[in-house]
Amino acid sequence: MDRMTPDFVNLSIALRAPQLYEETASLIMKVPQAFLSSFTEYLNKMYEMGKIPEADFDALAMAVFSSTFGYTFLRASFGKELSKVEKDEYIKNSAQMFIKGLEL
Repeated sequence: MDRMTPDFVNLSIALRAPQLYEETASLIMKVPQAFLSSFTEYLNKMYEMGKIPEADFDALAMAVFSSTFGYTFLRASFGKELSKVEKDEYIKNSAQMFIKGLEL
């Protein structure tokens, strides 16, 4: 999260257009694919150890990646203008919601 700067966001947006830069698309995809693969593997191991119930771990990994990716891009793009939620608060609350869900 700390490495996501406004310049990085601008570069990433430009490079993510595979119709413009088809030759870079497969290389750019390696970063999210590595995260998704590693996190899915982690969730599977936690299931095998009896730590978590069985679920669609591919979908859960995508949910965590998408929300984290979105937060970092929005934060780098808009700073605190969009939301005043700090990184540590975001991580803590996201992890709690992921682990426990929303409880009354």
